[in-house]
Amino acid sequence: MGAKKGEEKERIAKLREGLGTETCNVAEYKALLLGLKYAHEKGFKNIQVQGDSNLVVKMVVKSALLKTIKEVVPEIWSEEMKNAWTEAFDQVAAAIKEEEMKLLPPS
Repeated sequence: MGAKKGEEKERIAKLREGLGTETCNVAEYKALLLGLKYAHEKGFKNIQVQGDSNLVVKMVVKSALLKTIKEVVPEIWSEEMKNAWTEAFDQVAAAIKEEEMKLLPPS
């Protein structure tokens, strides 16, 4: 995992961490966390993350959505509400994937 800064994308760090026998999805997620931890420790405020793992992107978006909803309506937030929003997000993500698959040429 690399960290870059500026418009020229100057490399400022090259990070790595042992994973053992983890899956590629776990590796992608841990790389994201490692980079965010590094940025936090260095005091970076404006962070742009780029990645190509659909699973990691969905996990981050879902997590941000749930956190935002919880912050907006804390007085009515419950486990049932979390589960309902999680299910709704998963259904929307599945529908989007289904539509994307229709756009792919037949193999």
